[in-house]
Amino acid sequence: MNFNLLRYFLAIVTAGSITHAAETLHLPQPYLSQQLKKLEAELGVTLMHRTTRQLTLTNAGVALEKRARQLLELQALMVTDVQNRAQGRQGTLRVGGVGAVISQILMPRLLQYHQQFPEINFEIRECWTNDIFDLLSNGMVELGVIRTPVASHLFNTITFSQTPLVALSSTPQQQLAQLGLNGLRQQRLLVDHHYADLIIQTCRQAGIEPQIVAKVDSSPMLIALAEAGLGVAIVPQDMTHNIQAHQLQLYSLDTPALMTQTAVIWPKQADLSETAQQFLKLLQTKKT
Repeated sequence: MNFNLLRYFLAIVTAGSITHAAETLHLPQPYLSQQLKKLEAELGVTLMHRTTRQLTLTNAGVALEKRARQLLELQALMVTDVQNRAQGRQGTLRVGGVGAVISQILMPRLLQYHQQFPEINFEIRECWTNDIFDLLSNGMVELGVIRTPVASHLFNTITFSQTPLVALSSTPQQQLAQLGLNGLRQQRLLVDHHYADLIIQTCRQAGIEPQIVAKVDSSPMLIALAEAGLGVAIVPQDMTHNIQAHQLQLYSLDTPALMTQTAVIWPKQADLSETAQQFLKLLQTKKT
């Protein structure tokens, strides 16, 4: 497939019309319309519904938009890698990470790595945990920096510091103070998607059916919801350093099952670049 067809398609999506896209690309409007039809013919699907006022993507068009952006980004990464090697540089270290974990794990080690390999470039993406799994699967990044749990059959892992999950509430909770995990009975729980299965499993093993009223993607959002009085938030303890400003009270759950570790992960079947392998060696050396 000609990558230019994908670029034209994305330009039309971004501009919202063939006319505006043609103006942006400095191409004749009939030519751009022809290229869109050519792409649809090649794929055997209709990508857009055309009206006099606007273009709307079909389901196939929505799917192509996502994949086309990924494919063109991978093409750009390939070109960058080839050019880096041609210029005598060893490449780019591409990492995706959760913001708070990047600060804890990645930043000090990146400085050490840069001192050893000053010719290496860095590309760091800050995003949610599920997005990191997607980036790793698609090859957009080579290493992920997250918190456990991690699917051990899919990813290799180097773990670092460990912290317990704790409960936060905007109102005094005598049950939590006295009973720990058992104090979660009949509580309205606010949890991170990433820890939801772990929390549910741990509660059920203790004979508790958790009442989860919200699942979100970040600890700061959980803290905000708890502060608003929506329920009891379950978050890593090392994310609670500023809870006094939020007028929240912290309760230990007193169970070794509800623990999380910061970790660097990569797919088991991945063919890592020399750049990524050198960084992993540094991480393992600093652990010993």
